[in-house]
Parts: sequence; structure tokens; C-alpha cells
Amino acid sequence: MEQTNRTILFEEINPGKENLLTYIHDSSKEGVTDETLQLIHNNLEVSSLEECIRKLQPEIYLALDGTNKKVICTTSREEITTIGQSGGYEVCSTKIHEDYPLLRYYTNMIKGETNCCLELEDNITQLLFPFPDEKEVYGEYSHILSLFRNRRKKEAEKAIKKFVEKYNNLVILVYLVVLFSSKELEALESEDDVLKIIVKDKENIQTSIEKVSNAFLYKHITIPEKSLDKYRKWIDEILEEEQNGEWFKTFFYIVMHGQKQDADTIREIYYQSLEFHINIVESYWNQLRPLLEKLLGIYTYFAQYTVDAEGMKPKLLISNITPRDLNDIKAREKLRLFLSSTNGKVFTEHIIWYGIIPHMEYKGIENSGGVRERFKGSNKLLLNDINSYEEVELLAKILTEYRIQIFFSPVSGEHSCAEWIAQNGIEEWIECQENIVQKEYAEYMYPCFPNFALSSNTYMEVDINIRESKAEDSLYRDTRKQLWLRNCTIEASYVAAGIYAAIQCPEFLEKHFPRRINKETPGVSFRIHENQSYVKLPCVLKTGMLGYTDELLSDIERKCCGIFFAPYNNRLLIIQDCAMSKMFGLRNSLSMIQTLTYIERKMRYETQDFKSTLIEQFFQKRPGSLIGKWEKSGEYYNSILKTGETIQYKLDKDNRECVFEVTFNDTTCQRTVFLN
Repeated sequence: MEQTNRTILFEEINPGKENLLTYIHDSSKEGVTDETLQLIHNNLEVSSLEECIRKLQPEIYLALDGTNKKVICTTSREEITTIGQSGGYEVCSTKIHEDYPLLRYYTNMIKGETNCCLELEDNITQLLFPFPDEKEVYGEYSHILSLFRNRRKKEAEKAIKKFVEKYNNLVILVYLVVLFSSKELEALESEDDVLKIIVKDKENIQTSIEKVSNAFLYKHITIPEKSLDKYRKWIDEILEEEQNGEWFKTFFYIVMHGQKQDADTIREIYYQSLEFHINIVESYWNQLRPLLEKLLGIYTYFAQYTVDAEGMKPKLLISNITPRDLNDIKAREKLRLFLSSTNGKVFTEHIIWYGIIPHMEYKGIENSGGVRERFKGSNKLLLNDINSYEEVELLAKILTEYRIQIFFSPVSGEHSCAEWIAQNGIEEWIECQENIVQKEYAEYMYPCFPNFALSSNTYMEVDINIRESKAEDSLYRDTRKQLWLRNCTIEASYVAAGIYAAIQCPEFLEKHFPRRINKETPGVSFRIHENQSYVKLPCVLKTGMLGYTDELLSDIERKCCGIFFAPYNNRLLIIQDCAMSKMFGLRNSLSMIQTLTYIERKMRYETQDFKSTLIEQFFQKRPGSLIGKWEKSGEYYNSILKTGETIQYKLDKDNRECVFEVTFNDTTCQRTVFLN
């Protein structure tokens, strides 16, 4: 009972790993054994992002068909195995480790150590893939040409074999072909060492600019005209049997076209390779970004706990499943078996208090057909990442049977972020809540809003060798596909769950409210909006947010349910905290509902699973009794019963039920339990 902040996350981190349901067998009709419970927690429960990565080993798989320029990217080992067996594809994978550059970059942004995305935008391809330094590549390339020119072909052949072995990765090779062909083309098309270009600003107003162009990379070594055919034949023989041989040949042929002044051929190589390269980057990012957002959400959940004490550190059970995995009735029964073994028994150390359900369907997200157009490029929203109302409702009904409070948030996108709310209001979000308010499970539901973009730019433009040309004395911009990539977003459900999980720890509360915290009591009854406590508990999330107008703040207070965040003096605070129901006439705070649950679980424990003979004894206010202790320590911020608050009960033995009610200030809430 001491761990009152254990949280379950309904998210798939690695489809190739075991999940919560695979550990539970249909034969477990009476519940899950202690051995199975321990196995689940050993493999799926984590205390940090690092432990999550270590246990679930998330990975991105990339399959490339160099001949037909096809790209397939997935997080499923099973899918990539099938693709690899079909032939024609080169498969590579990226394991997301603790020091993965992009993950480290974004966690630094969350901590406030990186304040802008300029560095990321300039180097996105270098961060996605470990591309070699172009100076180093050119040095090796020039060395090979020099050896051939000086008729040291055996040495040159060894150098090519070494070069091929080092760069025999299609992702890198396509990048090098794009890079070197663009440099060669730029050198061919420069005139008097001046290159005229057009730059279009945001309003499409054309501005003519002149700049001095650079000669092709470091003035590469040329080959005599009469030797070019020999060079080509020699390259063909060496690379005949090599993997990705055609791409290596293209790379080595570029110098031939440059020396023959064959700009049209180089242009064709450049654009075909550029299109393939863009498809690789876009496909990879479309799989990587959602995975990064999940991992960053987990990081943010734990980051809210800001004390070093060995107190009640938050625990996160990663189910490795999504709500849609529970559409099957057998899957739902397995989940019930698990929860009945954690939350439905008297003696257990595995009680789950909170649940996180991200990616809620949201009206503001334009997901028709799964595609969102952005200028000349497009960015796909993966529809299977969105949890529908029906799927969430099925899961919520199960979780609330076991008194689990649910934090959920809309799928990330422009309309769900703070900047949109500041400019356009909250009506779209209010409409999204209409399907849930007043449902029988609504008192356990906490919509969390808004999500948090880690950059002021929702999209980042990836600049891959944009090249301008001059033709017939008229300036024009060569046409190519613009690539826009969505920036990462932290969903609010992770932040909210992390804050309330941290609040459960008395050591955490004592740090912020010295001498006002009972160190023997968890933070279940801590009310974040009493004594202006929310001002002292800012979120650990450094993100730029537009301020809210007084009118918007008034709308939020009157109309919104759940957990709502707002900027305050350059900090991010919870300005509202209430359940989605009005069952008792007033909107009830999370702490009120949680306190009822805590009392119910204490009652279950003390009365040996609600034995009628022990219920009356539990409610006696004799010296030393639990309720007597609660009433005598009402001065603390985390007292179960504050000074002046009361608890009463009615026992109905005929209907075998007990109704107890707690008066919180001016609000009375009640709960019914059924006798054993």
C-alpha cells in the first residue's frame, strides 16, 4: 500500500518484445500467479527511461531496394524479416540507445539546455544516420583517382576495395552520390565564378542575389580525356560482383561526366538520387518521430520527480500494448485477470494507481486519408497511432473497475499544442470531451491539455543541397520536392501523470513545503490548488509558450475538465485539476477521488476484503484507530482528513453493501463497497 504512484502506460514501445498480455495464459482463470506477476514486473516495470530502453530495446528497421529505389521502414522485426526474405532489399537497423544523438538532443531541450532547433534543422540527416565526413571521403576518392592517373592500378584497386568495404551502406552511398553530384553540377554551371540565384521569401516576393560559387570540392584531380573509357571499364570490372555495385559505379562515374561537361547526365543523377535520399529520410523520420515521442514522454514522466531521496520514486509499468490491442474479448479478459491480481486483492505490493493513454482521437487533427500537405511536401500522420473513442472507452471501463485514475491526451499535432489554444481558444477540445463527460467511468478520467511542442516551429524544413541555376539569361529555381518534417511533441498525459506520481512521495512534498507535510502519509490527499500550492510545483519541461488572455483563462476555468497547463512567469503550471464527472453536484479534484480510493483500499486491507464483521470496527474512532489518527493529524497538506473534515458510513447488511462518505470542505463525496 505504500507505493501509491505505480502507473501503467498503454503504449507499444517494441512490437518484437513480450507485452503484458503474452505473459498471461488463458488457463489462469483464478488470477495471475505470484511468479507470473513477478516476471511481468521484472520485464516491463521501469524506474527511468534508461531502464525502459534496456528492457524493451526499441529499434528502427530500414529496407532499401537500390535498383528500384524503394524504401520500407518499420519498427516490427517480424515485418522486416518477411521483407528481407523476399529478396532485393538491403536491411539495416538502428537501435535506440541511451546516447542516441536525437534522443539526447531532445532531452536536453526538455531540461532547458538547448533553446532552439536551428542546430537540429541544419544537421537532421547527420543526426538520423552516421554519415561520414565529406572531407575524409573526398580525400580517399582523390587518392584513388591519383593512383589510376599515375598507372598504379593494383594499388588503386586495393584502395577501391577498401573504400567499398568502408561505405557499403546504401543509406550512406545514396547520400554521397547526392552530395558529390550536386557539387560537380555546381562547378559546371558556375560562370566566371559567379552563380546567380533567386531566393523567395515567405510572401513569395522574388529577390535576386549574387554569390561567389565554390569550385567542386577542394579542386579534385582530373583524368586525361583519353583515359576516361579505360577508367570506366576498370571500375566496371572491379565492382561487378559488389553489393550496391551500381551505386558505387555511379559514384565513381561522376568525375567522368564532369570532365566531359555532361551537365544533363549529372543533373539526372542528382535528382534521381536526391528523390531516393529524401524518401529514405522521410520514411525513417515517420517511424522514428512517434517512437521518440513515446520515449520522451517516458523521460518527462520521470523527470517530474526532482528529489534524490530514496523515497517513493515513481514506477511505470509499460504494457507494450495499445487500446486497439484490446478489441479482442480474450485480450480484455487477460487484462482483467492481471488487474484482479494487482488491484483486486488484499495483500499486494503491485497495486496500480494511475494509467496513461496517449494519442486520443482529436477533432482538431486533420487526418483524413492519413496525409497532411505542407507546401510542396507532405507529412504522413500514421492513423494506427491514433486511439479512437471506442477503443479508449473499452479500456477505461476495465481500468475504472479497479479504481485506476486515467490521464489521457490528444494525439500530437498543431491543434493540440499551446500556441494553437492561445490563438484559437478551447472549443475544439471541449467538443472532444463531450463523448466522455457523465459516463459511468468519468470520475476516473482526466483529459490533459495542451500538448507541448519542443520547438516554436511545428515543422522543420530539411535543406538537402538546394541548388539554383541560370539558363538563357533568366533566373529560375530548379524544381525539386520540399521535405518538411514534423517536430517532436510531448503529450500532456505523460507530464500530468509524472507530476501526480511525484506528489505521492512525502520527501518530494517536504522539499517544496517544509514542516507542512506528514512524512508518514503519501500524497493521495494533497490538493494542488489549496494554499496556491501549484505555484510551487512547476512542471519540469522547458518549452516556449504563448501567454493566455484573461478571457481564455476564464473559459478554461468554466468549461474544461481534467488537467490543464498554462504558462506563468516563464514556468509551466497546472491551473486546473478536476475529474470529468459532476456526480456530486460539483467538479471534484483528482485528490478527492484519489482519497476515496485510498480509504477504500485501506478498508479492504483492514477488514480482510470487506468482511461485514470488521467494517464497524474499522470506522470506530477509538484511540489508535486509523480514522482516529487521520482526524488528529489534520493540519498537514497531505492529511487524509484535513481539520474540520469528516467521514461517515452506512452499513446495509441485507443488501451486503457499505456506503461511506467524506466531506471535503463544502463538497461531500461517497463511495459504495460490497461486503464479502
